[in-house]
Amino acid sequence: MGDRSRRSGKELASGYTSGGPGDDAYLGSAPIVIVDQQGCMLTIEDKIPDSPMWRARCNGRPCSAISKKTDEAFNMYNTLIMCEHPNILEPIGVWLDPSDNNKAYVAVNPLDIALSSLETDWLFDVEGTNLNGFSELGFRVFREIFSAIAYVNTNYKGEATSSANNNQIELFPMMLEPRNIFLRYDELLWKQGIWDVDTKMHFIREVFWLLDDQRNIKDPKRDTFAKTERGKKLMKQKALGLLPLMTQFSPPKDHNDQELAIKDDNMLHSFLFLRNKIVAHFDEEYIMFKGNKDDIGTSKFTRERYVRKSKPDYMIKLAKAIRALGWIQESPVTRGETDYMATFSKMRVQE
Repeated sequence: MGDRSRRSGKELASGYTSGGPGDDAYLGSAPIVIVDQQGCMLTIEDKIPDSPMWRARCNGRPCSAISKKTDEAFNMYNTLIMCEHPNILEPIGVWLDPSDNNKAYVAVNPLDIALSSLETDWLFDVEGTNLNGFSELGFRVFREIFSAIAYVNTNYKGEATSSANNNQIELFPMMLEPRNIFLRYDELLWKQGIWDVDTKMHFIREVFWLLDDQRNIKDPKRDTFAKTERGKKLMKQKALGLLPLMTQFSPPKDHNDQELAIKDDNMLHSFLFLRNKIVAHFDEEYIMFKGNKDDIGTSKFTRERYVRKSKPDYMIKLAKAIRALGWIQESPVTRGETDYMATFSKMRVQE
């Protein structure tokens, strides 16, 4: 809409002509037609299932619209025009409701379907009656939602970290009792139930990089992880309880390629098993796997599920310990799909 999209809600809704049917007409087949004084016609068509939004058209072009109290509609529009994020609705304009002086429509770029309308197995890993976390699609959706939340959180007045020239969003008062606040944003990002397989495996890789960074690069095979500062700290943590799993895989080896006893006496033992047998070198391990190969499968998805079925809380305990040690401050959920190495390099530079 050009300059129109940057005008305030009240400027856009300063006048209108035409009448329209009331709320009862939403149930019929005839569309509601509203025309504002700038000559842009908004046509309300049908409801988007499981959503407060309506399919609509602005001068014949598809869009979506939502009905709000007039002041709320102005606030919503004026907030949206300040946002520049691919996952936040792009506003088109505000139209006063000719059938109700207390309401107005906010038109935004078109929406196809409500998230709640998707089948469960689109968003979650479903096995029988159990939900085993997000599916790959579900996790991508969740990540995109959280990227929008993070963007908004950094643009509130008084909290903004962007330049002073950028618009900042007004804070609106909200009354919440402490008992109704279940999780803070940063805490929710560390809940492993929302992590997908890639996030879990990248997290293990990051921890491994941090351990490996402290080994003697001239002779890393002799300078074992147990001799590093971080390795010693992991040795003081309780094991994850993976010994029954470990015995189904090949034993670890020393720097002379000699087999060592299979142990799970501390978290370092547990962690190195996860990294060396599940995350890395799995093609070799699959051949020597002593259990039912159909159970563990050949993909990262099936082998992580195999570990999770054997020890459901393994990642909860590992992430809690690493976070408490302060090695990784930011939840891996906030990473992009391709920037793990960039993040790791940044961590090393800061040390």
